[in-house]
Amino acid sequence: MRRAFYLGCWLVSLAVVVPGVAQQGHPLTGTWNGDWGTTPNQRTQVTIVMNWDGKEVKSVINPGPDSAAGSVALDPTNWTVRIEADLKDQSGKLVHVLAEGKLEDIGAYHRTIAGTWRQGTTNGAFKLTRDLDRGLGNETPDISSLGLRLGNLAGVRLGNRPTRTFSNVR
Repeated sequence: MRRAFYLGCWLVSLAVVVPGVAQQGHPLTGTWNGDWGTTPNQRTQVTIVMNWDGKEVKSVINPGPDSAAGSVALDPTNWTVRIEADLKDQSGKLVHVLAEGKLEDIGAYHRTIAGTWRQGTTNGAFKLTRDLDRGLGNETPDISSLGLRLGNLAGVRLGNRPTRTFSNVR
């Protein structure tokens, strides 16, 4: 009877922990790295940090001294993403950037956005891949960080009682 109780408690706790590990937050939240360019050989690196604040997605393009705040729109009916910002070009002049792409591999941790990039009068293609940035706090934690040792879950110890394992079950 106790074994059934312990097994039931273990299964209930596992049912609570596993869905919590799978939560990833908003599909755009995270740090996205990639590049854009007019040809496969002429590429410009780009980093975009996006965060859902509960009302809208806020972004910072190329974090650092020359960063720019951008606006982001997601259409969940077809998973298209639109990013707009004003960035400085090589001469220091502000140019408008419009990136429109499709969110791919939505269930993957390293999902991608690929599409067209327009910077001023220059058109090209871009591809961004999401990294798991631990700094934002909305990404999926590694199950090992929860301190679970699956090998020890078979043994249950309560107070001074001896450890019971499933291998002792007859």
